[in-house]
Amino acid sequence: MVGQVLVAYDTLDSMPRFYAITRNIFSPAFKLHITWLELEPLNEDETKRLFEGFPASCARCRLGNSNDIEDHPMLSHLFNYEFVEVFSDHVDVVGGHVAYFDKAKAFTCLFYRVGDPFLVPAKDML
Repeated sequence: MVGQVLVAYDTLDSMPRFYAITRNIFSPAFKLHITWLELEPLNEDETKRLFEGFPASCARCRLGNSNDIEDHPMLSHLFNYEFVEVFSDHVDVVGGHVAYFDKAKAFTCLFYRVGDPFLVPAKDML
């Protein structure tokens, strides 16, 4: 589905590390035009952790480069992770508002928003 989040897996350890938004789906070849989501660290500590190779479990992203994708082996099934869309900035005392994503049927790596946004308390965030 156009506008949905796509998950691509790291070839090193097959973990979901790369995210993109689908912009167009070309059929019958199932070629995708996507825009990558790039991590946007909020402070020097986050920049340092990402530079040192630590994965981000929760992050702010910006739109990056766009590509046409035909390499479907890079798109794989999901593990038991919860994916959310973040709707508000994190506030140290309060937390942040998010909404769950669910996997689109008949696709292994396309997601859509499920339900209304809800508050994740600061004490429950990493």
